[in-house]
Amino acid sequence: LEMQDETLNEDVFVRRFLDQEYQSRGDEYDDLVCMEAREEMRHTTTQIFVAPVGDWSTRLNQQVLRRTHLSSCWVRGPYTSPYHVGNSFCHLVLTATGIGITPSLAVGAQFPGHTRTKILIWSCKCAKMLKFFAPLFVDFHMIMIYYTGEEKLSVEDARRIRSAGNGNIFLKTSRGDFLNAISVVVSAYESEMSSSSSPIKSIEQVPKEALKTWCFMYCGGSKRICDDMESFSKDHGVSFRSERFDW
Repeated sequence: LEMQDETLNEDVFVRRFLDQEYQSRGDEYDDLVCMEAREEMRHTTTQIFVAPVGDWSTRLNQQVLRRTHLSSCWVRGPYTSPYHVGNSFCHLVLTATGIGITPSLAVGAQFPGHTRTKILIWSCKCAKMLKFFAPLFVDFHMIMIYYTGEEKLSVEDARRIRSAGNGNIFLKTSRGDFLNAISVVVSAYESEMSSSSSPIKSIEQVPKEALKTWCFMYCGGSKRICDDMESFSKDHGVSFRSERFDW
């Protein structure tokens, strides 16, 4: 697996990948969609991820790591997540920062194969978290990762993370522009699906009716990103859902 060129920008990566993706789909594509949309093929397990960032979660993490005794666990809920609207849209852009990736992973697993377009855009500063969740990227059609941690990723680490996909993982070791990434993804996908001979180069050129089939979602602790995405979605007539933990 060749190393991804760090100078490769989002637009070139997305359009290059989609050119290969749509050319590789055969006549069996429609049958694949029908088969994978079957209700009984959905995941039936529940996983809980806890990031040790506070006093309580740190103590919980230490107890689990010691494995010295068994404890009972009472769970209140589950409560409905804003992400439950995913079944109402054809195309989902799931954005997250840090541990906020967890509801995106649940949505990715809930809608297998090509039953939905599922794009994951994630900013992460924890190398361990990045390596831990990488194997779950298989549920998404495209993944764009912006790693901002102080710990430097080795060449082998980057190779393993990218190898979790089939050429559909964009990994950049710097802060990313979520709005630009979303605009690139939506315009590129709509350009590939359009019957027009004129390419769609920006989200502003996407027909309003087409944009209604998309939904942008965010989960994380960044008020700035959440507010920017909400305003961006409103300006383009796209549905937006968010789940923030700023406590």
